[in-house]
Amino acid sequence: MMCKAAPFLPGNIPGAPHHLALESMERLLDIQFRLLREELVAPLRMTLQSIINDLRAPTKKTLLHAILAKKGGRYTAENGHADSAMASVYTSANPISIATDKRGVVIRLLVNAPPGQARDSSAFKRAEYWKGISRKRLMQGGLVGLVWAAQGEIQLFFGLISSSGDDIQSSCRRSAENIEIRVRFFDENMSSKVMDWCQLRPKDRSGTTILMVEAPVMYESIRPFLETLKKEPTGFPFSRYLVHNLEGSRHLYQTVPPPQYTSTRRAFTWNLKCLMNGDLELLLNPKDTNSIQKARQQLRCSSQLDPSQADAMVDCLTKEFCLIQGPPGTGKSFTGIEIMRVLLANNVNKILLIAFTNHALDHLLQSVLKMGITSKIARLGSYSNDEDLKQFSLEELEKSHSTSRRSQSINDAYGNLKVIERELSAVLKQLQGGPVSVKDRTEYMVLRFPDHNSHFLDPPSIVSSIRASEEGWIQAGSRKPLKGLSHFEFWKTGRDIVWLEQAHSSTKKKAKHRPSNSFAELEIEGGWDDDEIADLESKFGDLEEEKEDGLQAFLKNAGVDTLPSIPSSNRTLGVLQDDPLVWAMSRIERACLAKSWEEGARQHFFSRSRSSFASLKTKYEHAKQQYEECRYQAKLRILSNVDIIGCTTTGAAKLTTLLSGTRPFVLLVEEAGQVLEAHILGSLVPSIEHVIMIGDPLQLRPTINNYSLSMDHHLGKQIYKFDQSTMERLDSAGMRMSQLSVQRRMRPEIASIARLTLYPHLEDNIRVTEYPAVRGLARNIFSSITLMLRVVATTNQCPNSTPSRHANYQNPSFDSNHRQITMVKALVQHLLRQGPYTKAGSIVVLCMYLGQLAKLRDELQKSRIRVVLDSRDEDELRNREGDAILNDEDVPIKASDVKLSEQASEEADVVILSLVRNHGDEKAGTIGFLKSPNRVNVALTRARHGLFVFGNGDLLSSKSDMWTKVTNHFKETDCYGTGLPIACHLHPDTVQWVDSAEKLRQVSPEVSAAANPAGVLAKRDTHATESAGRTVSFAPSRFRISFYLAGIPVPMLPGA
Repeated sequence: MMCKAAPFLPGNIPGAPHHLALESMERLLDIQFRLLREELVAPLRMTLQSIINDLRAPTKKTLLHAILAKKGGRYTAENGHADSAMASVYTSANPISIATDKRGVVIRLLVNAPPGQARDSSAFKRAEYWKGISRKRLMQGGLVGLVWAAQGEIQLFFGLISSSGDDIQSSCRRSAENIEIRVRFFDENMSSKVMDWCQLRPKDRSGTTILMVEAPVMYESIRPFLETLKKEPTGFPFSRYLVHNLEGSRHLYQTVPPPQYTSTRRAFTWNLKCLMNGDLELLLNPKDTNSIQKARQQLRCSSQLDPSQADAMVDCLTKEFCLIQGPPGTGKSFTGIEIMRVLLANNVNKILLIAFTNHALDHLLQSVLKMGITSKIARLGSYSNDEDLKQFSLEELEKSHSTSRRSQSINDAYGNLKVIERELSAVLKQLQGGPVSVKDRTEYMVLRFPDHNSHFLDPPSIVSSIRASEEGWIQAGSRKPLKGLSHFEFWKTGRDIVWLEQAHSSTKKKAKHRPSNSFAELEIEGGWDDDEIADLESKFGDLEEEKEDGLQAFLKNAGVDTLPSIPSSNRTLGVLQDDPLVWAMSRIERACLAKSWEEGARQHFFSRSRSSFASLKTKYEHAKQQYEECRYQAKLRILSNVDIIGCTTTGAAKLTTLLSGTRPFVLLVEEAGQVLEAHILGSLVPSIEHVIMIGDPLQLRPTINNYSLSMDHHLGKQIYKFDQSTMERLDSAGMRMSQLSVQRRMRPEIASIARLTLYPHLEDNIRVTEYPAVRGLARNIFSSITLMLRVVATTNQCPNSTPSRHANYQNPSFDSNHRQITMVKALVQHLLRQGPYTKAGSIVVLCMYLGQLAKLRDELQKSRIRVVLDSRDEDELRNREGDAILNDEDVPIKASDVKLSEQASEEADVVILSLVRNHGDEKAGTIGFLKSPNRVNVALTRARHGLFVFGNGDLLSSKSDMWTKVTNHFKETDCYGTGLPIACHLHPDTVQWVDSAEKLRQVSPEVSAAANPAGVLAKRDTHATESAGRTVSFAPSRFRISFYLAGIPVPMLPGA
């Protein structure tokens, strides 16, 4: 991590220089491993090297010193090649102890709370901050680096956060300045270093700087795949398709045979009755060409599938490796569900279903349940937000399937683990200032203070008598009888001194002068006679005499004539160490000497305790492994009885061993165009005989953090291609994709943009031709509803900052365009007044930059419009802004795991797209990632009824061929201009063109209650009269606007 030389990164293309054989699986695995590792460590490496340079810099005018002054913050490192990395730095890290938890042996660290709301005076607000940011900062399992700088030497230690989100919230409630974090470090020597650190006095720690740097890439989203990629190459099926084949090997992709299980089963044919309308029968022999052709024709004519879906279905059932491309709105998820229906109907009942996001996975599994395909499913991972699916989680299935016999083995293993954990904790306490064992203390005293020890073992006779007299008595404040204390504990607690103090006190009271009539005062209160009082005095005198006689007898039996005096001296430690007469020492002297002995014993046997700690740690890890193995066997029995195992790609990699044990036959990948090739390889367990990938390589590519490895980078596109999915690579290599071609989302005018750019064969289902016109806007409202508004910012209006030329993958741009913000806000308000768009999700605002999203959110909130943010956008905003947590009453957060994908929550009746990029001079500036056809494609295909784009079409056209086509299309259809055509749906011939938010607010017509069931206050009496004759007040806070950050290349975490 500290090496300045760049690591070896092999080219991800056929024939690129590499030390392993061409067209080999070893070569492919090595390429993916190295690129994936670079994806993880590059931003952390860049940040750490920059921090180390700052620490060694002679000046204190560095970014690090500014962060140290603020006690934490975000550090941005640059390498001079237009690449940058951003990471959170936590200052004043202080290892306070070693502990154990369910993840193993951990180090407890105290670090400064980051600036901002994390230091709020309100404990509630601090906890709310960490709750809101829990998916972005200090995540359990996150990778951190500890920078330890002392005496000119800098060391790095790496580990994983063991604290949960609840632990962090609990810690922040206790203090506004610091938070406690548990970290499990990889380096075995870290425990010894922390032990030594804890022994140092505060003055000996001065001059040491310890920082904690949090990696911006989630470790647990990558580690499982790195582990899988290190497996033996022979364990990966379908290597003949997956390896980098040279040009002469393209024939391998032309003829793909049927799945192997169709050959091993005698006379296998597919029964497709479950797809057919009515009671029609249809059989398909995957090896018979005539049968295949007949099945295609029958499915096209007499099934619930459209012709393209029918072809894709047949291709899937007759090829062992099948790619299905689904353009926007063509029913990719539906096709995948119907494929699973056919597989299970034909007893192919071991399906491994993986998806890139938890949202997509939940949607598919929920559809399987609702359609009655099967209820024998298991969902791996713990991040499902669907209540109906929780009963199918592996954790819940474990609870319901456990038997007493199976549970006993797990309980025994768990019990053994806890016993060792207690032993380990005891050693840790001893090492870190806890009580010293009697054995160690005694051995130390025999070695170093033998005379003192002898006096302990042979105390004075009166001390022995006092000890004997106390045994069996009950101590005040306790119900338990006093047990025999050791000589040391009896001496340390001063029990003999306590006895002497009580005895002397009693003697003093006896010697004190007493009045002749001790009970005289009772005459006043009780009115007793003289005889009664005399009798009481006689009895009292007898008791006093008995007590005095008992003390004298006790002293006589102890061999002492007189009561010894009470020790009260206060000598120095050196004097006490030379005086072996321990029983003659006062309480304060005993405490001083005891503390010295215990600390001496701890230091004397420190190395032995360390050795014991290391041995117990190994024993603990072994017991933990045995416990996990018992749980693994229980899980294996559960999964062997299900039809569909569903998990995210990360979950599949984490559970490769478990999945291998269940031996699934089919791997079905949803959103395959967004899945990294390393994720596909990590999900391919050896038993897979059938691979089905459903997705669209022309929409969003896999999300990565390292821009230099991406297809958007000039070198990344030529050499590394790390964000090129397996689906896209195999397509370019010659493997044919089945393409779905009938879209059911966009009205034809919007779909024509997709046909013009990327999908020339895209067809429209009849239902999209029946969509209503967008209300409140004219311009041939029945046919031309797409409009591109050209907004040019001037210098005195909104000067855009020049964006970084690489779109800054590590640091998403905070660019914004104020005029676009005001226009978008005005258009949203105008659409809400029309009535049909008041339902949640009817309007979606897509932003291309985080800064634009933040400012639009704030502007809409000012108008009491409820904004629904995508959860990951909300996390990123909290992480970047560090401002107050949004009020959930006003701004509900949308529970969704998708940003710009094929999910229904992303679609909307009306989509407003804010492109931000808007320079007055078309020759200046860049358009960043807006040049990517994939992102443009996604942004322009979300809308069902209406699409409104705000941006500079001339600038975009000058930088992108795709934008040239799109802009020209808008112009040719008369949908490009400097203003919006506003019209009332009751007066469509009256059109007003507006080019500013102020004008739009002035002319925006408001309709009546009859036309708008939500209720709107009508400004124009004519509308009220023509519609219903009455009006209802308008409450904008009842509306919610779905609000997304479109195409921003921020790190996305696939759920486990």
